[in-house]
Order: sequence, then C-alpha cells, then structure tokens
Amino acid sequence: LACLLACLLACLLACLLAQGNIITAAIPKHEVYLWTLPMFHCNGWYFPWAIAAVSGTHVCGAPVVMSTILNAVEEHQRDLATTAEFFTAAAPPPESVLSQMRDAGFNITHFYDLSAVYGPAVVNDWHVEWDTLPATQQAALKARQGMHYRALKELDALDPKTILAVPRGGKTLGEVMFRGNVMMKGYLQNKMATEAAFRVVSFTLVILAWSTLMAMFN
Repeated sequence: LACLLACLLACLLACLLAQGNIITAAIPKHEVYLWTLPMFHCNGWYFPWAIAAVSGTHVCGAPVVMSTILNAVEEHQRDLATTAEFFTAAAPPPESVLSQMRDAGFNITHFYDLSAVYGPAVVNDWHVEWDTLPATQQAALKARQGMHYRALKELDALDPKTILAVPRGGKTLGEVMFRGNVMMKGYLQNKMATEAAFRVVSFTLVILAWSTLMAMFN
C-alpha cells in the first residue's frame, strides 16, 4: 500500500511545516511541550522543530493518551492552573472523551496527518461562535477536521475522473487531494506508486470522503 511506503522529504519543506505548526496550533514563546508522539511519525510531525523555534503548555498525543489522562488514579490527578492545549490525530475520539477532556481543563485540536505531507496538514479550525453551543454539540464538531494548513495551497474532495470538486452536502463520495509546498518528492525507489499518487499534479490520498457544507471531512 502506498501509505506504507517510505516518503522522500526535504529539510526546507520540513521547516515550512514546522512554521505551519506554530501558526495553526497558536504556540506562543516560552511554552512547555509534553512529548508523546513517536519520532517515526514524520519526525514527530515536526513539532520538536516548532517548539524549538518558539523557545518552548502544549500536549501532543493519540486518543489513547486522553484515555490514560482521564483514567489516571486519583493520587496522580491534578487541577490545571490554565487550559492546556492538546493536539491529536487518527480516528476522532468519542464525544464523551472530548467532553471529559474539556472538563479536565484541556482544549482539544484535531489534526489529520500523513508522512507524504510532512505530518499534520488538515486541522479542525475552531469557530469562536461555537463556544456557546451545548457541550455535546461542541464535542461533535471537535471530532471533525478538514481545513488545510496554511502551508498547503489546496485541499478538497475531488472526483478522481473529472478532478472536479464533488458537490457539498455530505452525500457525494470523492478522493481527498492535496496541493502545496509541503508535499513529498515521491516514494522511495517506487516510481509506479509515485506516479499513481501524483497522477493529477496534486498528491492524491486514496481514501473516500463525503464533502460537507462546512468543508470538513468526517
């Protein structure tokens, strides 16, 4: 499978993605970052570069890390002095977990990542007006992602035959396609897989997606 192949990356574009992390995750100066993401995940999504760049209270981890925090024994539980920023990816956490994390003092940001675009490239871009919604509705919105990183030029669900955007509405199937500066050079020593991935200039992630009115992919 293409997703299991080694990607050819470049230091300059990795730097660009690290800057995208700083902007998208709103990382200020002198932050403290709790490291949980393995380095084999595209150099830890290049967050080590991002934190180094801002002299860095942020946490990055899979949904299982949330469960570990929530299920910690009472003697290890602590009240947080300020809201902690928690970045996660992979399958959306259950709404109940997102609600519990909010009550525990964490603000969750959901990414979608893959090595072919240097790690996180799609994010849940939270709207301030959603802060007034009921907690369960906020959790449902937190479980989505679909706005592209600033380092990417384009992201959309396209018809693989016409290369046109599929109709909005959450009913039409398409393939997720990326275009921008944070794209891999290709798959290592695999010309066929590289040509297939870049068959329409954009990098094609062959997963099915329903394009919704909010431009977020479930």
